[in-house]
Amino acid sequence: PSVFPIGRPADVLASEGRVFLPSQKVFLEVSRGRVRCMTAICTHLGCTVNAVETGFKCPCHGSTYDLSGLNTGGPAPSPLVYYRIYKGASGELLVDK
Repeated sequence: PSVFPIGRPADVLASEGRVFLPSQKVFLEVSRGRVRCMTAICTHLGCTVNAVETGFKCPCHGSTYDLSGLNTGGPAPSPLVYYRIYKGASGELLVDK
């Protein structure tokens, strides 16, 4: 599905940091009371990128991205995409791919 729940706001915002959701191939990042969701799909050929200390790296062809998802090296033609997050009718936060 293109829309999926990530939890109730209080639960999602309870911890800081970045977490990978393998079933959706996205990274959730919680920082200072805000949450963002970024794709984990490389913009070159669609491989799943890995989180590294400096950002993200594609294991297939070596594309690299900074912590904000901007492409910094390799064959990737564009940055990683951020998805819209909104509060659904149930009160849960939803991500719209």
